[in-house]
This record gives sequence, C-alpha cells and structure tokens, in this order.
Amino acid sequence: MHNYHRNVGEPKCALKVDIQKAYDTVDWGFLNHILCCFGLPDLMVNWIMTFISTVSYSICLNGELHGYFRGKRGSATCLMRSMDDFSKMSGLVPSLPKSTIFFCNVGNDTKAAILNRLPFKEGNLPVKYLGVPLLSSGLRYRDCHPLLEAVDNHISSWRNKSLSFVGRLQLILSVLSSMHIYRASVFLLPARVVNELEAKMRGFLWSQGKRVKGAAKVSWNVVCRPKGEGGLGIRCITDMNRALLAKHVWSILTRRSSLWVDWIYTYRLKNRTSGIAKLMSLVVGARGTS
Repeated sequence: MHNYHRNVGEPKCALKVDIQKAYDTVDWGFLNHILCCFGLPDLMVNWIMTFISTVSYSICLNGELHGYFRGKRGSATCLMRSMDDFSKMSGLVPSLPKSTIFFCNVGNDTKAAILNRLPFKEGNLPVKYLGVPLLSSGLRYRDCHPLLEAVDNHISSWRNKSLSFVGRLQLILSVLSSMHIYRASVFLLPARVVNELEAKMRGFLWSQGKRVKGAAKVSWNVVCRPKGEGGLGIRCITDMNRALLAKHVWSILTRRSSLWVDWIYTYRLKNRTSGIAKLMSLVVGARGTS
C-alpha cells in the first residue's frame, strides 16, 4: 500500500478479498499440489492430506457424544465473474461482506463506476490484515494502540490475583513478551511503543502493574540479560525487533525467490547497492517516535 495516502501519481486501486473458511470448499487436489510446491517432504504431505481427508465429527447431546460422521467438502459458488477461474481451480469462495477495495488518486466518477460494477465496499487505511495494520507509510504510535490496550487488559486481569514475583516473571516471559512478536517481525516498532511496553512489563514485575517510582530493584537492562549473565531472561524488545527484521534484509541480500523481494528491487532499490546499505541502517539504526 505504498504511497496510497497521497493524491498524486498514476490512479490505482487495490482489492482486499477475504476468503470464506476454506475447509468446506477448498479442493484437496489443489491443496496437495500447493504443499508439494512448498517443497515439503512427501511423507509430511501424505500425513497432512490424511489428517484433513479423514476427519470425523460427533454430536454432543446431554453431555454425551453420539456417533462419528465424516466431513465432506461443500460445493463452491462463484459470486464474481473475475473470480471464476480462481474459484474453479481452488474451490475457494470470496467472502463479499469482508472484502474491500482501496483507491489511490482515483476520480469520483471513475470510483463510482468501479464500485457500481464490483460488489465490494470502499475501505479506508489503515485496515487490519493478517493480524497487523495494513499501512501506506511507516508504523506510527497510534497504530499500536490495540497492542498497548491488549497488554493493559492482561495486566489488569492479573492485578487482583495474589501472584508471587516468580509468577509475575513467568507471565511476562510466556505472555507479555510474546504479544508484540508478530508486529515486530513485520514493522520497526516506534521507540515510544517500545518504551511503553517495557514500562508496563517493568511495572507489573516490580509492583504488580502499579507505576511506583523506585520500586525496581535493578535496572531493566540487567533484567533483560540471559540468566547465565545474572539477568531474568526477559528478551529486549529492541534487540528482538532488529533480529526479526534482519531476516527480511537477508532475503533481499540473497535475492530470495519472492514477489516481495522482486518488488523491493524493482520499485524501492531499483537495483542500486546504496539502497541496501540504507535498508540495513533502518534495522540497526535509530527509530522514529511519531
């Protein structure tokens, strides 16, 4: 969605097509072919196909299970002419109520004509896609409000429980420290977001979620060290963010076979090595706080 927030350049639009739950419609031959294309071992592919093709169900009546019934694949219904070929090949059906179209620098008349032809509603950025916000620019602080609120909700639900220091540490290691991982693997988290996440974890560890000045026994940098070095094993958010993003840089450096890598080289780097150096500096350098 690069530069979709700007009303300049060539008119364009993007479609977000949501697929209905796949199990009832997906063609098992298509699925088997895709798994093989991923390079999975034949034995593993056979296991997966056996699991999904031999599923059985039972009905619970008055607390007791009755009978086992084999699941069967339903018939696919084509809702759009432009999706016919895809639906016939894979058996997947678009979920029209959840599908949207995004416009960039498109005139009102053209936009109205497109919306009249397609059964999609117009969407506005940012929108959540695969668990992360779909943006036209860098990740900002306000885009991370749902993440910060989710952390606050967890801490609030634990605050009234009599948790020991070890119990709070375990919850940080197993729950709070993992809530930002998915976003951190896609975006460079703003410094303000990192600071607030660490402040919330620090407050929960030392004072059960209350912001008490001077409650910390040691600095947070010491807490984030490995246990073998005298720390508590909590992973530093900044280090994790950089490590997760470094794999994308490695994909670019090695020219991994990927549509995204091809797009980066064609439209962002334009086959210039100086662009790669700039990309590396974004990962290991300073962060934005907006």
